[in-house]
Amino acid sequence: MSSTNEAEFFSPELPSPFTGKFDLYATELSFLESEYLPKGATSPNYKAVFEKILFYQAKPDFSLRCALIAHPVGGTGSIGRLSCSSFVNPISGEELGPIYIIGGQTKPSVNFGAVASAHSSTVGVGIGYEAKVDLDVKGGGCSCGMISSGVGSFKMRKVWAAEDGKELFEGYVSLKVVYGRALRRKGFGNGDSFSVPFWAVRALKVDGREVGIDVV
Repeated sequence: MSSTNEAEFFSPELPSPFTGKFDLYATELSFLESEYLPKGATSPNYKAVFEKILFYQAKPDFSLRCALIAHPVGGTGSIGRLSCSSFVNPISGEELGPIYIIGGQTKPSVNFGAVASAHSSTVGVGIGYEAKVDLDVKGGGCSCGMISSGVGSFKMRKVWAAEDGKELFEGYVSLKVVYGRALRRKGFGNGDSFSVPFWAVRALKVDGREVGIDVV
């Protein structure tokens, strides 16, 4: 990364367990793509992405939300929940959920390939957070035999930090859904696959508490 875009005390380190509430924004959003790598630029401008996200976060406006808490039985892992308005039941349009984040761990080597990275210049392996996701098929948009199962993966890494505590994360989530008999009978096929590469910032705070979805 270019030194012009790095804060003085930038560090890729992540705490273990990795916790908090986050607002997530798809990297394909045009207003973020133009900030990330403006025309003629040769390196990512993470600070510009962060500042643009803050403008939309205040609305509030976001692609996804997630919350992570330390695993209740202790250790270095964390669990959580994910919400995404574009993961929907194809017949009702109802958001699928709840989607749980399970078995999350901070690891020294998490792979971010071309699909998971915002730009080819950031493809690689490094410190990050990795977990599985699991759709509760008894929840919203899944009842009455609509959805049989839903599993996938979730990962995040820190890409920029400032001395005053501001942070920008990059991540990727995928979910493969298997449709139940009701949807198959209506001609929707066997299922669908969702995936979103994203930017993430920590949720806004009100009276010292992060605003967003809760794990339980």
